[in-house]
Amino acid sequence: MKVPSFMLKKLYQKGSLKNTENGYQLVIKNNLMDATVTKMSLTVDNKPVPEDRIAVAAGDISVPATQISDSNTVPLNVGVKVTLSVQDKNLSPGEHTIGIGATTKEFGDIDFSVSDTL
Repeated sequence: MKVPSFMLKKLYQKGSLKNTENGYQLVIKNNLMDATVTKMSLTVDNKPVPEDRIAVAAGDISVPATQISDSNTVPLNVGVKVTLSVQDKNLSPGEHTIGIGATTKEFGDIDFSVSDTL
């Protein structure tokens, strides 16, 4: 079942994009249906973020994106906030386009883009 982009955009927590000591982070909150993530990807301002710089924290699970796989999944239950942290240079102030992609067992590949301002 393909999930429409307009519904996926509602997952992003507007205003959650912020710089951190080691880069930046953003938050999504699953308000649709339970899903099981087997792969995660991110683009910022149309540039792919290397997978080895992304960490995914959901509930009591925190895992580097490189370790997410069919055998090491991340459950995204309804109501759970997921923080995507990127170890990189800080983002400049202003508006940024964020592309979030994932492969899920239940829905296959999902992806959507949003804009947020630092």
